[in-house]
Amino acid sequence: MLSPDTASAPDRPRVTVIVCTKNRPEFLGSCLQGIDRTLAAGDQLLVMEDGDSHGPDAVAGLASEYRLVHEDGHWKTWMLNRAAVLSANEVLLMTDDDCEVPTGWIEGMARAFGDESVGIAFGPMEGLAGLPGGVPPRLLPGPAPFAPWWYSHGASMAVRRSALLEVGGFDERLGPGRPPGCGEEPDLILRLQRRGWICVIADAPSVRHLEWRDKAENVQTLLRYERGSGAWLGAALRREGGRVLGLLKLRLHYQLGAFDRAELRGRWFGLRALLAFLSGLGRGLTFAEKRFIAPTSEIAAPW
Repeated sequence: MLSPDTASAPDRPRVTVIVCTKNRPEFLGSCLQGIDRTLAAGDQLLVMEDGDSHGPDAVAGLASEYRLVHEDGHWKTWMLNRAAVLSANEVLLMTDDDCEVPTGWIEGMARAFGDESVGIAFGPMEGLAGLPGGVPPRLLPGPAPFAPWWYSHGASMAVRRSALLEVGGFDERLGPGRPPGCGEEPDLILRLQRRGWICVIADAPSVRHLEWRDKAENVQTLLRYERGSGAWLGAALRREGGRVLGLLKLRLHYQLGAFDRAELRGRWFGLRALLAFLSGLGRGLTFAEKRFIAPTSEIAAPW
């Protein structure tokens, strides 16, 4: 049963927290326990598992309303779209299995949606690897900055379900496990803004990403993000043309940061990052507009 401090209906929208996981049993249980402690009556926890993260063991003993969905052979953006269809709540919160969610995160993220014009929100993160020379600005709660790469982290993210359905869901050609690389979050921001939805930085505590990759793995992860950044910008250029030229110019300036302090990522990292970005840009220019979930999707199965 729910703990006394979460038993009553919260003074915020009810939420569905979505955690996608793949082959990370050493992280999943701790992540879910942290979420479970802060869910309130009417909230849901939806665990989307591909591979083997020992999902049944991880959800055993949770006090909150939860559902474990096992789907082999799929990638993260497919699973997020599937989770959006399954959710019974309007506000969808997302984090990763290798993250720790602090007390107050759910409340802070959910309250951003008290403004009915907000379609998507992001919270602060700690522990993420970044480009050499790329120092993120200090982000204050309120309207999100122009450049989404400073804040659009899927491990501290919330989306209005109806807005997500309106634009056709996450682009399943992007994201972890897809050839162009990661970039599904900024892609979604631009598509929502095109429909008039607002993106904000939520007044929430920081989610902490656990460092488990070695230096070589971090470099490969960063290169996937560089390729994905090119892909979502290429898709945006094809879709919206001149409206995103300012973003492209700013991103190219950001790429220069990869050439600074080369000792942090390796001598040739700056060039590798630029080539990854340009290859992604070319791939993204081939992306025609496409829907991945219907605008009137209903709950596919009862909780």
